[in-house]
Amino acid sequence: MHGSTRTALLRVVVAAGGLAALSSCGDNDGGTASDASASSVGTELTVAQTSAPTTSASSGGATAGTTAGGQTGGATTDGVATSDGTGGIKFDVGDDADLGDTGRPVDMCKVHDDMDAVGDCEEEAPPDSFEPEVEWSFTDPIEPYSYVTPLVANLTDDDDNGEIDLCDTPDVIAVFGVNPSYPGAPGHVYVLDGATGSLHYSTADAVDGTFTPAIGDIDNDGMSEIVTATPSGSMIAFEHDGTKKWEKPATWQIGQLYNQDLRYSCAASLADLDADGDVEIIAANHVFDHNG
Repeated sequence: MHGSTRTALLRVVVAAGGLAALSSCGDNDGGTASDASASSVGTELTVAQTSAPTTSASSGGATAGTTAGGQTGGATTDGVATSDGTGGIKFDVGDDADLGDTGRPVDMCKVHDDMDAVGDCEEEAPPDSFEPEVEWSFTDPIEPYSYVTPLVANLTDDDDNGEIDLCDTPDVIAVFGVNPSYPGAPGHVYVLDGATGSLHYSTADAVDGTFTPAIGDIDNDGMSEIVTATPSGSMIAFEHDGTKKWEKPATWQIGQLYNQDLRYSCAASLADLDADGDVEIIAANHVFDHNG
């Protein structure tokens, strides 16, 4: 086998491994396909048939393939190939120095520090091309009103692989209440499936129906928390599954008039303001640490 042909084969196989790792994000039931694909890309890649291994009298057991060793080229086979194409090693591609170290495939289910959240986009849609259609809608029969803007985050393990990551269906986080027309109007946080609009859960504790929550990992556990305010004016945080994480005493008085404490239709933000590695919570003219 000539060097150029060997290079082409290796590139095709590596590309196939990358595709296998990517496709496993959405459809992998066992959660291990991406790891298996990543580990197969190394200094030597052997592609074998999935039928039972052949045996060799000299080795006394099943042959798993050949090693490249100091080979500079050429395809080798250890198994006995039959006329119908079954059994034995199909081909064995040695290392090729001009490819360099490609490393493991990037796990697209995780957020990486060197990845841009939004890629460059220079495409422009033609005029009158935006014709939106309603995918789903949600209305709670008891708390039908929503005053704040919904948020989107991954809070549920939709593919049941034991992890909440970017390969799960994004969830919509909304606040609904009975009458959110005045400061401190009670409501609850609702977490909806982003694909269907079905309700995952709503919080048992009441929240301020006019207050927009913030979502982020405030305790460095790898999962997002929901931070908002209660009708009494205290800060409250929920875990990703809706359980209450903490609630702190009231920090401001509810103003019945717009100009009393400027809290009407307020929102929280999360940021590491002092670069200490911990998130601070900003709400109105208050700043709290990650514990509230």
